[in-house]
Amino acid sequence: MQICLGFMTYLKKFFFLFTLVFLSVFSASVASAAPKLISFQTKIYKPDGTPLEASAVQFKFSLMNPLSTCVIYAETFSNVDLSSSSGSV
Repeated sequence: MQICLGFMTYLKKFFFLFTLVFLSVFSASVASAAPKLISFQTKIYKPDGTPLEASAVQFKFSLMNPLSTCVIYAETFSNVDLSSSSGSV
């Protein structure tokens, strides 16, 4: 009977440690997952410093790596109406 109790204690410890390691790895992978949506907000100014207000503006949003050597994501927006936005996008 003593052998069975020792073995059961060993199994309980093993199961506890296995669960702890599994949850740690799983939570780390979930926390490091890339977001599915990127939100951004900016203002566009003309060279003289005034906000751009036009009825048909085209611009490109690019997300670069830290060294600015690689485009990770890019999206072009066409015919954006900024006529009453004070340059806010």
